[in-house]
Amino acid sequence: MKWPWSSGDKERGNADKHAPAGPAQPAGPAQPPVGEPLSIADQARARLTMIETFLGHPGTPITPELRQRLHDDLVEAASTLPDATIRLLPTVEKRCGLTDNTVQLIFRAWLRRPDADVFAETWSVAAGLMKAVTGVSQPSSLCVWFGNAVRAEDPDVSPEFRALATAHLTELVDAQFEKYAFSGGSSVEWQVMYALGPGTRAEWYRRFGDRATARGDKAGARRRYALAERFGGDSAAQPSRSQTRPGHSTPTRRVDHQPPQATPARLGFEMGSAPVTVSPPRKEPPTSARPPAPEPAASPTPSRQTPVDVSRKLLLAASDVMHGRSGAPRLADSPPQSVEQPLRMAVRFVTALSRLREGDQAAAEAELREIIREPAELPTDEDMHANAHLVLGLRLQDSRLLAAGVRQLRDRHGDRWVSVSMVDQEAISTVRARAAAREAAETIAPEAADLDPVQLRHACVNLAEAARAALISRAEEVDASLERVRRVIGVARGGQAAELARVADRIGDIAAGSDPSAPPPSVRLALTALRGDGGILPWTQPAMRLWEKYDPGDLVSVHHRAIAEHAKAYSLELEGDHTAFLHWDAALRHWATLYDSAEFWESMRRHLGEVMSDVTPQELERAIDRVRADLPEQLLEPHATRIRTLWQRQPARARAHMQTIRTAPFPETVKSATRSRVGYEAEVAVRRLAKAGSEGQALDLVAAWLRVDPDSVQLAEAALDIGIDHIQARQNMSSQLYPARLLLERITEMTAPINDTLGLTRSRTTPTTQQWSGTVSAADRSAYAAKLARHEFWFGTCLMFIAFDQRHQMSALRLCGEAAGHFRWAIGLGLPDLPPYDSVRELLATASIGER
Repeated sequence: MKWPWSSGDKERGNADKHAPAGPAQPAGPAQPPVGEPLSIADQARARLTMIETFLGHPGTPITPELRQRLHDDLVEAASTLPDATIRLLPTVEKRCGLTDNTVQLIFRAWLRRPDADVFAETWSVAAGLMKAVTGVSQPSSLCVWFGNAVRAEDPDVSPEFRALATAHLTELVDAQFEKYAFSGGSSVEWQVMYALGPGTRAEWYRRFGDRATARGDKAGARRRYALAERFGGDSAAQPSRSQTRPGHSTPTRRVDHQPPQATPARLGFEMGSAPVTVSPPRKEPPTSARPPAPEPAASPTPSRQTPVDVSRKLLLAASDVMHGRSGAPRLADSPPQSVEQPLRMAVRFVTALSRLREGDQAAAEAELREIIREPAELPTDEDMHANAHLVLGLRLQDSRLLAAGVRQLRDRHGDRWVSVSMVDQEAISTVRARAAAREAAETIAPEAADLDPVQLRHACVNLAEAARAALISRAEEVDASLERVRRVIGVARGGQAAELARVADRIGDIAAGSDPSAPPPSVRLALTALRGDGGILPWTQPAMRLWEKYDPGDLVSVHHRAIAEHAKAYSLELEGDHTAFLHWDAALRHWATLYDSAEFWESMRRHLGEVMSDVTPQELERAIDRVRADLPEQLLEPHATRIRTLWQRQPARARAHMQTIRTAPFPETVKSATRSRVGYEAEVAVRRLAKAGSEGQALDLVAAWLRVDPDSVQLAEAALDIGIDHIQARQNMSSQLYPARLLLERITEMTAPINDTLGLTRSRTTPTTQQWSGTVSAADRSAYAAKLARHEFWFGTCLMFIAFDQRHQMSALRLCGEAAGHFRWAIGLGLPDLPPYDSVRELLATASIGER
């Protein structure tokens, strides 16, 4: 629908005045009277104003036809005022919904002509529209499209947008570094920053470290550089990016699960990083991310090209495959038959992977079968030949092809075969575990009846029992069942007995661990249960039940259980389910087992040494030691974050998280440091309120936090400081002493439970010497006792001054007696020999009158 003042509609608007009345049309935004022609910008501004006014009337029904007309008008307005249009989209989405296609068209207009003056406000709205659904670890489809548009050689993305986005996101993340530093892969900000370049988190961390250094923030710079090293190693080990244009760079290898560099021996096919589609292709919504421009068209008869030309195109095509695109256009004029060795098999292999990227599964399978049939002529071809077996085996779920591929890689690389495999090891284990179960369950009756039906049935039953025992890692039960099978078979000869013997030997091999698949069978069974929705999920209920029932106790299983328990706890936490804490505690127990296991960290060092050959052993050792040392703190920090979120609205749940920190099976120093960080933030807020003269609000805040952490010494000290500072400022103002007494009484009552915990219960003569909580250090206890002594001194002094102001002698004597008790307790705790505390014994002598 065009509004009356849009191009060519002025006459139509006048004509409509005289048109006969027709059927009622759906209500839309009010039409302004036709007047002088407006500029294009004014037309767009008026159109947006009318739409906003119309959406402000909730009673008007919005039909599908009207919704489409509104979307069309938003797209038209965006061509002139993209920023204003985007800021209106949340209202439109709330009222009548938006389609990805509409938003993409509007975003394209913004990418062409952003408004620098309001870019930050527009980005905030756009990021909200692209944000992933809560609880989903993958970015939204709109965010993926946006990142692809920025990353690709797309003329719609103006240099102005790249410059504005780079500057704004750098400022945003730098200013709120702790918020964004560890945000997940679904973060809109990180996805766009990767697209703008540099394309690794380590390089961004180094950039933020440089900014912190420039402004003199040494601590912030050290933290950012340390994170850069943890995520990407030393900068010398990370090749700098070749910039294609200002603000845009081509992604290279990322340590945090990004595809590796293309090399002749490894063409970047990793199931865990940029997975090649080996399942039936799903129909995805069309996006405007353009494939790489093909090389200039060749003549109908391809000419022989130099090896240098083919190598260059081959590497570019491999890079396209790694980044989710087809590399076929790069190799359009280099068909395998026209390429000479040693590049022929590499070209054929990249072509097969490109077919998978395009979703042409049949063509990909045909290419892979050709590679398998063709023998490897060169050593460099052997790895591609083996990986062709793996890719095709995973596509067809054929365990024999997978076994052949694994066997070839193991023959060439030994235990390092995993680092050369282009298919995820767990995917291989899953397929082979399923095949083993089918193989054990199926027995084919041959023509020769060498066993009678009773013997055959007995042998099959025992084979099934042996297969079940093998899959749950019960070796003794496997041996017993297979022994019964062999006794039944006896000396029989024939196809039936031979088949049963073959199946029995196969089950025995699986149970003995001679299968190339590394994890134990029970672990593979649980890993199989983790598969769903086309990938491996962090946890599923069947997998959890399998691990609980058939826990083999090996470190691989402990690691998987730690991840699964943590993921389930997080899921339940988001739902507000209190049973989440059972899984939090279980996850921390499993992590603690790994933290204490030297064997686990040694196996990690060996594995990373195999797959990261460019890192020196010393660097790897330091990195692993640092990860191990930081593990407890990183595991407890989410609980601290939840406490900060929940302490006001759900104090009971926040206290449960604090209890999880207190009881975690980690060193006391780590737990105390985590509690102190949380308490420090509360303490700063308390002292800020007290300094502003709002002592009552400050104590309310202390009371709220003590409900979360009842043993927080630092918050109790903050409360004591409030009372000390308050009475010191009013000791010569007799009219203020009565309110001060009420304040000191409240603080005394508030800190009494902590005094009990620390063994500082008050008596009229000497302090108690009972043991105190082991979670509080002796130094903290001594510091708190000194602060409590000052509080008692000033409480006694306050009572003395009030006693002198009493008209009735009995009241005065009673107050003096109470003051004497406070003075004695202060002396017992230990007062400094400094004014005014050095006068405590004189005050005690005067106050003792009330005790006679």
